[in-house]
Formats: sequence, C-alpha cells, structure tokens
Amino acid sequence: QMAAYLAEDLWLDLAGRANRAADRLADGLQLRNRGGFVQPVEANMVFARWPRSLHRHLLSAGADYYLWDGTLDGGPEEAPLTARLVCDWSTRDDGIDAFLDLI
Repeated sequence: QMAAYLAEDLWLDLAGRANRAADRLADGLQLRNRGGFVQPVEANMVFARWPRSLHRHLLSAGADYYLWDGTLDGGPEEAPLTARLVCDWSTRDDGIDAFLDLI
C-alpha cells in the first residue's frame, strides 16, 4: 500500500486536494466575516475563533469539528472559542458549502 501511495506522487496529489479544500473553507469564512484565524492557513487545517453561541449553533446543526480550547458548557455565550477544522483529500466542495451555509 505504501508503494502505491508514493507512486507517481499520489501522496502529493492527495495533500494538494486537502490543502485546496482548507483554502476554500478559509475563503468562505472570510467572505462571511467569520475568519478570526488564530493561525495562517498553510495546510489542511483552519483554526478560527468564534463566540460560544456560534459553536453551539453549528454543532447542534450537525457540523463536525473540534473545539480546541474550551467546551460548550459553562461560560458566557459571547466568549470566543477556537475551532479546529480539518480537511482531507475527500472533503467535497458541497460539504464545505453546507458548513458555510450554517454560518
């Protein structure tokens, strides 16, 4: 399996797909004024800070991502928490668009 992964730069193609998906996600967040990026988007991960209330809305609507520095429980609704959004080679544009539509 590893030989197939390395053959003809398959790994590079898959990484490129994941990185392009993260760029698309970050661009969409910026267009919606929901950037708040904690780190520059340089690979397949996006770290963005939003109010706890937005996280609560997104997660209850079925979004699937990690809270990096806190929990939904306790604390003021306007308190910022960091989202860790990870894209992979199979992340589809329609999935990104569906997530952005929730924002």
